[in-house]
Amino acid sequence: MASKSLVEDEGVRSARLLDAQAKAADLFAAIEPRGIIAPGVRETDASDAIRDLAADMFFEELLDLGPGSA
Repeated sequence: MASKSLVEDEGVRSARLLDAQAKAADLFAAIEPRGIIAPGVRETDASDAIRDLAADMFFEELLDLGPGSA
């Protein structure tokens, strides 16, 4: 018995992957000018800064995905 995927429509799955890819590219582009990854920056500090930046960039979109959004 094959397991069912969470997204059965390949078109929806593909669109979501492309959206995630674009967001990742935007996030990476925003990291460099801020000097988040640089000599002397601890990995945990960089990780925290990237997490916070991603939250700032995408927080509203995450809220729109919640169960109360329609």
